[in-house]
Amino acid sequence: LKEVEEGREEDVERHEHQLKLAVIEAKAHGKAESAALQEELAVLYNNHGSACKKLGDMGKAVQMFTLARQRQEDVTGPDSIEVTPVLINLAAAHLVNGEAAEAKSLFDKAHAIRSENLGEDHAQTKAALKWVKKCQAAVNGGSQVSLSASTFATPVGTPSTSRSHTPQLGGEGVMGV
Repeated sequence: LKEVEEGREEDVERHEHQLKLAVIEAKAHGKAESAALQEELAVLYNNHGSACKKLGDMGKAVQMFTLARQRQEDVTGPDSIEVTPVLINLAAAHLVNGEAAEAKSLFDKAHAIRSENLGEDHAQTKAALKWVKKCQAAVNGGSQVSLSASTFATPVGTPSTSRSHTPQLGGEGVMGV
């Protein structure tokens, strides 16, 4: 009888362990799905911000780019290369709004992240540096910057396949991360 009870206790322990493992696996799966959904939401907010900018609603554009930044940073971290296109979009919106100091801070951060992750000679790092310089000129001159509607690009495709894009500067074109 004692051997049977010990066998049952081992079975109970094994089943409890399996149950705990199943719960942990389910939580991990849920977190992975949540991260993917958060990143998708970041892309949607970024796209919506681009659309608002094109429509001339800069207040809403800043709001959407801010939400995109928060979501992207939640998923990939505040200093990840993935957040730089959103930082640049947000900075450009602030620049158009005449908020050059705020824009400069965001452009500087995007440039620093790209420089660290991609190197100074990478095209995306160079593009970010041009934004920093353009913004510095606005800060020094105190003038408001006007950017064309094509400055902010809304990626084409479904949110799961879309990526955030860096706004254009001059004739460089839109670059994805």
